Amino acid sequence: MDDEPANAAAEVVGRLVGLLNNDEFERRNLLSMLAPGFIRHDRRRVTPQPPADGEGWVATLVNLAELLGEGATYQLREVVATRGERLVAVHTMGGVPGTAELEFIGVVGIDEELERIEIVTFFDPEDADLALAELDRLHHELTHG
Repeated sequence: MDDEPANAAAEVVGRLVGLLNNDEFERRNLLSMLAPGFIRHDRRRVTPQPPADGEGWVATLVNLAELLGEGATYQLREVVATRGERLVAVHTMGGVPGTAELEFIGVVGIDEELERIEIVTFFDPEDADLALAELDRLHHELTHG
């Protein structure tokens, strides 16, 4: 990914990825990145998870980090698309390179203060069209109520 974030949402996602790649990341640091009312949806076919609030998603991330152990990383591969400052679709990879890797597109929406994540929806990489449709739906919701 380029060094310059595509919009405020991409910058927030970049900060989250930075926290996830810190060997000493803490639950409270991850929670501080999430807005009140945060929700995570997962529309991947292979590894779907039920919807989760902030506590639930962070618990999943912490458990995954413990399961994968040392060497697990997250990489923001590219910004797929943006809508305004608050919405971004990103192509991301995570896991232990060469052994347990996950690749997905995350559609991310951030709060009005442009600081915390309000919503994340995960898609399989081959479902980019569905991810972009979700990005457009969220953008319409933000701009038209």
